[in-house]
Amino acid sequence: MRRNGSILGKENLPTLTSASGIWDLATQHDAKLAGKWPLVPKVTVTKLTRGTSTTDATSYATASVTPTANKVVVIIFGYRDSAAVPTVSGCGLTWTLIDGNTGLYGYWGIAASPSSGAITMTFTGDACTSCAWSVFELDHANTTTPIVQTAKDGKSGSDGSVGLGAFSSVDNATFGGFMHMANESSTEGAGFTEIDDVSVATNSVGLITEWKDTNDTDVGASWSTVANWVGLAFEVAFL
Repeated sequence: MRRNGSILGKENLPTLTSASGIWDLATQHDAKLAGKWPLVPKVTVTKLTRGTSTTDATSYATASVTPTANKVVVIIFGYRDSAAVPTVSGCGLTWTLIDGNTGLYGYWGIAASPSSGAITMTFTGDACTSCAWSVFELDHANTTTPIVQTAKDGKSGSDGSVGLGAFSSVDNATFGGFMHMANESSTEGAGFTEIDDVSVATNSVGLITEWKDTNDTDVGASWSTVANWVGLAFEVAFL
């Protein structure tokens, strides 16, 4: 402990607003009242898998993944030519819809004892002609109610944007996914970090997923071709 009462130690992890490893007593007091002491990092992302398929099918399966116990797993997938509302299963996780619209959906899942295996997207009664997906895991996210708010939109153009409302906490993170009907790469929005960027040549689909560990009410992405697009944005709650 320093003379001014601040504490040094590797267990006291930094946030964006504090000096690395150094916490004054006021910060410690506020963190304890909020139930966040010792301080921990913000929401982080670990990629699990990504993939595509050009097969006409009513279900698609990812490569095998190994989710971590009691961590939130997210799958975002874009697809063509199905009016079915898709469902998701796999890895022993309990899956919950984030949000979506025809062409792009997101789900999150969690389990105390997950199993390794594929995650399956099912389109009952109406086959897709192509599909692309992105799967990732969240650390330091709230495991009871990780999704605070969502928004979606869809138009035609060489870029897309989805607006979110005011965030419930400055500690929460921002996520987005965009599907457009072209076989090409996409570019993440300003200040965002790309998670995955995949595309399908036959019955073309381009899919990008992105995130940032701070609040942003304007979630966007861009690409080269003027094409129909669907976008999804959501706020993820910190621990």
